[in-house]
Amino acid sequence: MQSLTRLREAETELRVESHIDKLPVELLSRIFHLVVPRELFSEQGSDNTDLIVDEAQRVSQVCRYWRQIAHSTPELWVDGIRFSAGHKDPMMLDFEQTTAWLKRSHPLPITIYFSWSTGWDTGLGFQGTELFRTLLTTTQRWRHLNWDIPHISPLADLPPGSFEMLERFTLDHAQSLQKPIDVFLSASRLREVQICSRTFVPRPGILDSLQMPWKQLTSLTLGDALGLAECRDTMVQCTNVRTMKICASLWEDSQVPLPSSAVVVLPFLHTLHFHVEGLITTAMDHFFIPLALPALKSFELSLRTHPLIPEITWDAALFSEFQARAPNVENLALNTHAKPVGAENLIALLRLSPAVAELAIDGCHLDDAFIRALEVAENDPHVLAPKLVSLKLHGIGTRPSDDALEAMIRSRWNPTRVSSDTEAPRVASLKKAVVIKGGNGTTQKLETRLQDLVQQGLDLVFD
Repeated sequence: MQSLTRLREAETELRVESHIDKLPVELLSRIFHLVVPRELFSEQGSDNTDLIVDEAQRVSQVCRYWRQIAHSTPELWVDGIRFSAGHKDPMMLDFEQTTAWLKRSHPLPITIYFSWSTGWDTGLGFQGTELFRTLLTTTQRWRHLNWDIPHISPLADLPPGSFEMLERFTLDHAQSLQKPIDVFLSASRLREVQICSRTFVPRPGILDSLQMPWKQLTSLTLGDALGLAECRDTMVQCTNVRTMKICASLWEDSQVPLPSSAVVVLPFLHTLHFHVEGLITTAMDHFFIPLALPALKSFELSLRTHPLIPEITWDAALFSEFQARAPNVENLALNTHAKPVGAENLIALLRLSPAVAELAIDGCHLDDAFIRALEVAENDPHVLAPKLVSLKLHGIGTRPSDDALEAMIRSRWNPTRVSSDTEAPRVASLKKAVVIKGGNGTTQKLETRLQDLVQQGLDLVFD
């Protein structure tokens, strides 16, 4: 009886199957949306350009019926094509293919990616082609623009209103400009800007010449050889920014004037990644002192100094003024690229960040003084990082002893605090700890000594 039932069910399924050229338009369009990637770039920054084109072309070549639907579904074609500016003659898409793509995606906003390969033509030849001139006539449809060409001068000739649909702009290989570019000032939808120079040679004045509606941005990335002073002066104009990444350089005190006495409030900034190479003390003082970041939740510090400088340090008293104006940091990360940091600096950093729940220290050669400071003593009224639940110590060197690390981890583990449904305890219990010494350091013995905590439920990772 069961076999007969399965046979009847199979016959029913066969009867309801549709031939590929009989599927409803709405269903096919939905299937196409699932097949073709929807974003030019993933959150991790990988480029999906070729995949978008390949998949959109593939579904349009199954049969004439599918091709008609694919070509009349603009959403399949809006998320980008890469145009190589490394040759005078376009290589990836010829003029006819490009105009066909523009027609298929019309009238929706589109993503454009102009790429460049080091050592080839820097883009001047490509910018003189009919293909490039045709693309410039569609600027009012550009939603995301990735300009990876050293020469940005064509944008200076665009009239106001050219970027009325633009939401995100990325500039790589930024170079000094001959004249200001103000076309972005009228881009009322622009919210995300990323400017990088991709060189170790300082490029002063780029941010002054590239005029942006800084106040309306919600995401800003400034990277590579941009100077600390112009990064700071640009940052304080972004009063509506939510996320920010600053990668700046500072090798001479004279490059950065002292900040004004006025405090600038960025009320919505919740994520800040700050990387600086050079004079750490001057950078920390000159960059952070004028800032008030009451909404800051995630804060990452990456500090790289001269190889001959044995230890990274900064004026903890001055930096504490900034921390007092950013008291709500919950996720704190510090990377000093294999340089030790004075224990007093680290302790002060945590003392003024009482809300920290996740702490990651990478590349810092720590010592027992800091590890002991993290230890929770019974009835201590001034516990360091009382809300800490996740701790990552990566590349910390061999100086921290197993005894100090074990005592600290044990003091912060309390399964009753983890499972309690009552009000939050005065000191939170660790939920996860990662300890990787790096170099010649080993954590094998420490791992063995803490196995009882693992059995109780603590997530411990060693290497």
